Amino acid sequence: MAHFFKKYTSNRGSALFMVVSTMTALLISCMAMYFSMVTSRNTQYAVFNKEQAYQSADSIVTIVNNGLKKQINDAIINGNESEFYLKLKGLSKGETLT
Repeated sequence: MAHFFKKYTSNRGSALFMVVSTMTALLISCMAMYFSMVTSRNTQYAVFNKEQAYQSADSIVTIVNNGLKKQINDAIINGNESEFYLKLKGLSKGETLT
């Protein structure tokens, strides 16, 4: 058994062993960093997609709200109520309009 490890302690192969072991350690650390970044990227996509859905919903609500304000003002000032406004006005709590 002592003869088996003798080649690692001799002057001829010790530099090669150090290079191989150092490169192996660098490879393992690079792989760990790569997988860490891949996991972080997937998490960031999930957070961004959630934020994008929120921003889209908020924009749609703003558009509908501004349109309704215009129709309500027209209904109050001119007395003419649009068909869409009458449908929305007739909705009860929990009902939807598609």
